[in-house]
Amino acid sequence: HKNKKYKTEHNNNSDSKNKSNNNNKYKKEEEEHDNDDNNDMEIDFPSGWLRSNIRVRIIDKNLKNGKLYMKKGVVVDVLCPGVASVKMDDGIFCEAVKEKNLQTALPKVGGTIVVLRGEHKSKKGELIERNSEQNRGVIKLQENWSHIICLLDDIAEYVD
Repeated sequence: HKNKKYKTEHNNNSDSKNKSNNNNKYKKEEEEHDNDDNNDMEIDFPSGWLRSNIRVRIIDKNLKNGKLYMKKGVVVDVLCPGVASVKMDDGIFCEAVKEKNLQTALPKVGGTIVVLRGEHKSKKGELIERNSEQNRGVIKLQENWSHIICLLDDIAEYVD
């Protein structure tokens, strides 16, 4: 993302010249910043699936020195888009875990799920069938008992 370039105005008025010089200085700083290659800067854009009361798995090998890698917990609170507090199944509480370091966890067939994305977002239902090879699950919605097919990535175990 590049910073905005500012145009300078040239007038015969001395105040305007001072403003112009200040603007030129600012413009130069902006250009230097634009040309600065900072490849290690990382910008996270959350995908929006994170919500409270879902079971997740930690996929960050560095969180708590790797002790929580691949362990499950429940999202207690979404602090801001893409960042959550997670209470692990063993009781450890993790504050400010980024969405990119989490993965949805699914219940066994017959368990309760919530749809995280798509047309049926926020609707709860029962996992009727699960096909990991095709990344699809059949869900029976609670609201009208209709069956829908979802990507497994778009659902998570719902925890009351």
